[in-house]
Amino acid sequence: MRRYVFVSAPIATRRTYATAGASLLLLLIAPARARADGWSASPTEGVRWTSSSGEVALHAGGVYAGDLVLHDSDNASSSGLRTDLAKPIADGTYRGAWRLRIAGDLEGTKTAANVYEAFVAWQGLPWLRISAGLLQLPLGFEAGTRPEDLALVGHSFSYFMDYRTDWALRVEGELVEGVFDWDVAWAVGDGFDASGETQRGSQLSARGFVRPLRALSGPDASFLESLAAGFFLGGGYAYTWDWDGRLRIRNPAGTRLFDSQRFEADESQFYTLSAGFEVGPVRLYYEGTQGGYFDAETPVGVRDLDNQTDSWQATLSWRITGEPYDGRSFHERELAPLGPNAWEVALRYANGDIDRDFFAFGLTDDSISSQEFRSTSLALNWYATPNLRISAEFVRTQADDDIASLGFQGDDQAGILRAQYRF
Repeated sequence: MRRYVFVSAPIATRRTYATAGASLLLLLIAPARARADGWSASPTEGVRWTSSSGEVALHAGGVYAGDLVLHDSDNASSSGLRTDLAKPIADGTYRGAWRLRIAGDLEGTKTAANVYEAFVAWQGLPWLRISAGLLQLPLGFEAGTRPEDLALVGHSFSYFMDYRTDWALRVEGELVEGVFDWDVAWAVGDGFDASGETQRGSQLSARGFVRPLRALSGPDASFLESLAAGFFLGGGYAYTWDWDGRLRIRNPAGTRLFDSQRFEADESQFYTLSAGFEVGPVRLYYEGTQGGYFDAETPVGVRDLDNQTDSWQATLSWRITGEPYDGRSFHERELAPLGPNAWEVALRYANGDIDRDFFAFGLTDDSISSQEFRSTSLALNWYATPNLRISAEFVRTQADDDIASLGFQGDDQAGILRAQYRF
């Protein structure tokens, strides 16, 4: 029989709970639809203000998620409560074309300065958007989805390899209503990675996704036509000059599987390929990421960690209650939450394979990092309302090396129970 270790939440986590609770309490004690001079406040929509002309609209809300995580007894990570998301959000629009968004990080472990993003965007044309500020810069298909909108708890391994947030200028476009979506971004090189670690080095990145047979979709389409219309293919590429950072990879339960020293490299490059189908309430996709670091400063001298750091995953998800998926990248962060009473199930298999030279050149060792690892995740989500989501997920992780974070066993099973509220 498996044994589980349970500990109470740390002080920092309890403070986050208190802050989140106070924010929700203020909304709950406010009148459900109190309005005066364009103002409204409710526990489901946050605080909103609209000018008398309707040209300016402001909103203050947020997303908060708390997890109960149970690891098996061999795992060195303690089971217990954690705050995975504590994101207050302020945003506004002007004349429907200009947008301001600021998202904070009260939890504090995934950002470098307690801010997820802070940017201004202009979309004066329906097919073109220009953004500037502290931007999240995804490279693949899954990374473009915010954590609160994923079908599973947490992104896959590739997210920790090629994702970054930085002060940047980004241009995004859409042709023929999603037949081709693209974006190009230039980052100045003063940002952070998916683990909240500072990452430096100017970066140029680009993504593109094509749905060549999208025109076949429609209410009278046959199954084969719907299948063809839902096919998509995409890719992304990022090149970084004077890279300065650290490679740290975790599984969905938060267990560290790989952790390098901080190092510098003259250049870094990663690319991602994606392919899949979206047919009504079913989504299936494959995604692979590969890259490396060149002229890297290591404990044994300047070396190349060439393109042998890679990850791949396959994900299948089904919205049991029938809500269709819409994965067009130009609209990936504008979709309304599911609910009420919507159900979703998701299955993901992921594999990570790190360049062996990280070990040979002394940037890590096999007591804290595994050279190859894999995880299988199965999740069930209930969207009770568009605001409240309850998720249950099982994660099985296997590592080729018996690392400390897995209790020197190379294997872990974990259960995650999540409650998420957004407004």
